[in-house]
Amino acid sequence: MKRTIDMTDLMQAVRRRWMIFFGIILIATLIGGGIGYTIPRTYEAKTDLLVNSMGKVEGNSAPTMGEIETNLRLIETYTDIFTSNRLVSEVKIVLGDSYAKPEVAKKVKLETGNGSQIITITARDSTPEKAANLANTYALTFQEEIRTLMNLDNITILKEVIVGTDTKMIKPFTFYYLIVSLGIGFLISIAVVLIGEVYFTRLNTERKVERSLGIPFLGSILMKKEKKGKSRNYNSDFESVTPRVQFPKAEKEDFNKLAATIHYFIKQKKVKTIMMTSSGAGEGKTFIGSNLAVKLAMDGQKTLFIDADFRKSDGRLLFNLPERKGLTSVISGFYELDTIIQETGIENLSFIGTGPLPLNPVKFILADGMDKLLDDIKILFDVVIIDSPPLTVADGISLIQAVDGCIYVTHVKKTTEDNALKYLEYLKNVNATVLGSVLNGNKKGLNRHS
Repeated sequence: MKRTIDMTDLMQAVRRRWMIFFGIILIATLIGGGIGYTIPRTYEAKTDLLVNSMGKVEGNSAPTMGEIETNLRLIETYTDIFTSNRLVSEVKIVLGDSYAKPEVAKKVKLETGNGSQIITITARDSTPEKAANLANTYALTFQEEIRTLMNLDNITILKEVIVGTDTKMIKPFTFYYLIVSLGIGFLISIAVVLIGEVYFTRLNTERKVERSLGIPFLGSILMKKEKKGKSRNYNSDFESVTPRVQFPKAEKEDFNKLAATIHYFIKQKKVKTIMMTSSGAGEGKTFIGSNLAVKLAMDGQKTLFIDADFRKSDGRLLFNLPERKGLTSVISGFYELDTIIQETGIENLSFIGTGPLPLNPVKFILADGMDKLLDDIKILFDVVIIDSPPLTVADGISLIQAVDGCIYVTHVKKTTEDNALKYLEYLKNVNATVLGSVLNGNKKGLNRHS
């Protein structure tokens, strides 16, 4: 599914992918800086010429207006002479073999101001020394050519170009390349984040789960962490159910809130059998279901946790229980219900396993004995939490029809929006009662309660 995102979604996406975001910007900036550094340098030198009175003005007498107007008209002629093949050839002779004739004309240009007697010669070359030499040579040669061709001595070189003082580097503008590449990197980073959010969306925040699924959001569970050197056994009833992970305090609070919501369903909605389901394997159904069962039992509810995952059948290992008999044992007629209910050692919490795995789980679940078994179990317990296979297998969907409601588990790193919506639609098609969703693996301080 492709969706639109707002600025809040974008900022959260950048925060989650900050390494990619800033990595792209850094790489783009370095590439831009590298390009700017490798581009050949170009230096510029300028010298000014004054077109004064025709001939030499004796004494300190100022030129008349007529002389100035004549000089201005001469500038147009001088411009043509400046670009003539004759002048370029003379400059080439002075410079020697270091320049080709077309190269000389290309590297020098003449500028005149509107109504000004000043002519500016601009020369560009690969070093400041070459640029200065080219400008000075052009100015002197131009002055000599005017004397020769027009028998006039009215060109005055106002300033000889001095390397360093009158030269400057004009290309490349490294700072410009850095700024442009920084901007390009930023845009690419935003594009990558947007593509990831719109086309490869994972339900990795509470906000996304609520907006995308359109079902009640029951809560989120903090990301689990294992610390090296720490014991994997728990010291309390709440922690004893899953000896693989030690709970931080915040995670206990998450289960407290989730259990409070389930209490509401039990009392107000008369819900007794709750199945944990998800769109794929490894998203946390067993982890959340088993610990939710422990919390409900600690709250005084007579609770039963059923392992109905006929694909894995390792729920008994959570409670270190040896018995393999379970659901299939009763439905097959080998045992009575009371003989497969095992005590977990936690007050108010009992357990039923799968029993020997059937060859055809779907056929087994749809058998009349399953519905009757669950009805009998309801009489004995206040609440029943059922762990099931994911909805990617048929028995995961078939079992839904035998319970009062289900909790849809999503995982921040594993659940994609497309998959979650696809299997949620499957649930709706079989008229399943979806109590709400739970987000597993949420990061501390990131989008919690948003």
